[in-house]
Amino acid sequence: MTVLAYILGSVLMLVSVVIILLVFFQNSKKRGLSGAIGGTSGDSYFGKNQGQTKEKRLSRYTTIACAVFAVLAIAAYILCS
Repeated sequence: MTVLAYILGSVLMLVSVVIILLVFFQNSKKRGLSGAIGGTSGDSYFGKNQGQTKEKRLSRYTTIACAVFAVLAIAAYILCS
C-alpha cells in the first residue's frame, strides 16, 4: 500500500505543478487604469478571436487538470486511509 501512496503522491504533485503552470500562462482579464484610458491594441476581428481561442484552450486544460487533481486526491484519501 505504501508504493501506491508514493505513486499517487507523485502524480498529485505533478498535476499540481501543471495546474500552477496553466494558471500562470493565462492572461489577466484585469487591464487596470492603462486599459481604461488608452484602450487595447489589436482590436481587429482576427486579433480578438485568436486570443479567445487560446484563452478557451487554457481554461479548458485548467478545468481538466483540476478535475483530475480532485479525483486523484479523493482516491488517495480513500486508498491510504
